[in-house]
Amino acid sequence: ACLRSVRRIWAVASIHGEARRLEALHRELGPRVQPGDRLVYLGNLIGRGPMVRQTIEELLLFRREFLSLEHSFSCDIVYLRGSQEEMWQKLLQLQFASDPRNVYQWMLENGVGANLIAYGINPDEGLREARTGPVQLTRWTSRVRQAMRFHPGHQELLGTLRRAAFTEGGGVLFVNAGLDPSRPLETQKDSFWWVSGQFARIDQPYGGYRRIVRGFCPEHPGLVLTDFTATLDAAKTSSHSVQRDAVSRGRSWPLVFCPTGRSWSKSKRNFLIYIIFSDSTILPHFGPSATAITTDIQNHGDFPSL
Repeated sequence: ACLRSVRRIWAVASIHGEARRLEALHRELGPRVQPGDRLVYLGNLIGRGPMVRQTIEELLLFRREFLSLEHSFSCDIVYLRGSQEEMWQKLLQLQFASDPRNVYQWMLENGVGANLIAYGINPDEGLREARTGPVQLTRWTSRVRQAMRFHPGHQELLGTLRRAAFTEGGGVLFVNAGLDPSRPLETQKDSFWWVSGQFARIDQPYGGYRRIVRGFCPEHPGLVLTDFTATLDAAKTSSHSVQRDAVSRGRSWPLVFCPTGRSWSKSKRNFLIYIIFSDSTILPHFGPSATAITTDIQNHGDFPSL
């Protein structure tokens, strides 16, 4: 997905079915979104968390709010595919797997069971049906599809997922978990959500993009900035990684917005990251050095201008 005529880009890290945290993030983000802004969700919207169905409802609700802005279009919001969405799609085609029982067991171990529970399906049923053969398994996956269709917009939202998003002119590339830097963008395929180990070793611009932003890392390092990459992982973030001598505030939801075009090339800051914490405290970081501002942003009442 190409993000054109961008003023600012807001990117949301992996959500994993944490609807309440997503609602808190949207409450902080909503009043600050302006015409010309773009919004990218970096994949792993579903899976693992306790409120998968409510998470999709919240995404649909905020989508309507975002599109109500003047001069906003559906292409201004991008939802990336992550490993959780990929597993969910494969689960709905489980009858075609060569070893469906072991594939399904692996999926359960990696968080797909939360999606089934959200739509009223007992995950143990899949294990039983996987042993009975493709006909019974097809009936079960059809029932899973039907359970999802009962909730308007859910299947449609997950049907709009993109592999990656990027700004025109070689500015920023947004991915779920990583990529293979030895391959061109158009051949990455599922590397965007399964290949993450090489991300930390990227030491030069990739494919003409000055920075790559991802929303998930299996090691959950929190916020990590380098000269060419940014990792936004909603992990437990220590106080020292956010603000010197600050009190640790627990799990965080990172956001990033990036000046593009002329402002990108002239800005020494490159981009600005806001960490929105579960207690609604907001702290800013300036990239690429990630020097923290030591004053709580809420004392100023608004974000500093770019």
